[in-house]
Amino acid sequence: MIVSDAQRRVREFWGPFSPKLYDGTWLEQHCFEIKTKFPNDTIIADNHFSWGRDHVEEGWPRFYANYAEYGKTKDCSSASVLVAEKKKYNRAVKHARARVESPFGNIKETWKILGKPFRGAREHHGRILTFAIGLHSARIGPVKLPKD
Repeated sequence: MIVSDAQRRVREFWGPFSPKLYDGTWLEQHCFEIKTKFPNDTIIADNHFSWGRDHVEEGWPRFYANYAEYGKTKDCSSASVLVAEKKKYNRAVKHARARVESPFGNIKETWKILGKPFRGAREHHGRILTFAIGLHSARIGPVKLPKD
């Protein structure tokens, strides 16, 4: 799980963890940590993070996550055809996410072993992941914090 800024610099990451863990469940479990580290920030994510979009409170980051299309939700009985407004919103989120997703593509391209399920020890996976993210961040450059 990675949080990167608009310049593609990794600001925080967690893991490795099982790909079987649903992103929305992970977010619920880490919501107070996210609130503390990224208060009032904007986070753009896929629809697995809709929990964040739908449970915003004062001082929490604002989540922009696309709405699931008909037939693509866990409970298809509650799915409905998206109205034009939500389709337009989804297109905007998709466009913004292209920039957000680029660190994953860069890391998977450089580190082929991270582009598929890892078969080694969790400890080794964590070390490779940490090194790959560190190298990616070093290539992008240092984080420039805004002046207060």
